[in-house]
Amino acid sequence: MLRRQILTRSLSMGTAMAEQPKRRSNTSTILVMGIPGLLCFGLGVWQIYRYGDKVEKIEKRKAKLLEGEPVREFNGVDPATIEYRIISLKGTFLRNMDVRISPRTGPKEIPDYLTSSGGMGSVGSFLLSPLQLEDGQVVYINRGWIPRTPRKNQTINALPSNEVTVKGVVRMEKKPKMMVPGNVPENDQWFWADLPAMYQRYELDGPLFIVDAIRRDGTWELPCAKDLEEQLDFQVDPFTHQVYAFTWFALAACMAVIIRLIITRRADPRRARMEEILLKGRATSRDPSRTSTEHLKDVPAEKKS
Repeated sequence: MLRRQILTRSLSMGTAMAEQPKRRSNTSTILVMGIPGLLCFGLGVWQIYRYGDKVEKIEKRKAKLLEGEPVREFNGVDPATIEYRIISLKGTFLRNMDVRISPRTGPKEIPDYLTSSGGMGSVGSFLLSPLQLEDGQVVYINRGWIPRTPRKNQTINALPSNEVTVKGVVRMEKKPKMMVPGNVPENDQWFWADLPAMYQRYELDGPLFIVDAIRRDGTWELPCAKDLEEQLDFQVDPFTHQVYAFTWFALAACMAVIIRLIITRRADPRRARMEEILLKGRATSRDPSRTSTEHLKDVPAEKKS
């Protein structure tokens, strides 16, 4: 009798001690899955915000492109107020002062015969040429994309020598945030249009914006400029933000399901009862004073069969 009491107490203590690691394990699992789940949910919300912000920017840009007559005078005007407005400028191109911004990809649907040779595809540069206005100011015109390695019989249009009228889209070039090397002006290596450095390099003076030339419908030539529709493009479009949001929310949902399964499994009374019976069965096998079938009295009726 004494031995049975000792075994019963040992069993109770063993069961309690066995439950503690389980609880700690379950809590750790919930934390390990819960924190990334919350992070994924937050990233999904962030992508929804970015989607709305991108759609708003596209609508504003579209409104500016369609706004009234082209800008003809910009002196004393904040460049930010006329960005993505169509502008008309008259002047003469300066020679031997071109700037190539590399690497850049060509316009959408560019014909193969205008792309780079040697398997480089649409890898190339934007060709910026300075246009000197009647008042002496200089505005850099992004004439368009040119291939990195031209194919045979490809011709890049030369600069006109006479006075011309250029119609294009005002665009402010912002310094890249990361992953872009610094410009090396003395070696004519340009990775982004740093206008103050460009003016200093060639001793010029002008406004802090460039003008993207507009490609006429159905016209394909080098340099290959963007059309108006491509001015609405962003590096990451709204649809991509939707895909990102769906991905993050799906990951968060998967982790929530896993946590739910862990909690449900832990709270199942039948599972806990069966584990207790198994522990009693192991203790009985060590107690010669109790028959090998005595522990079955604790098993529910549906389990005795």
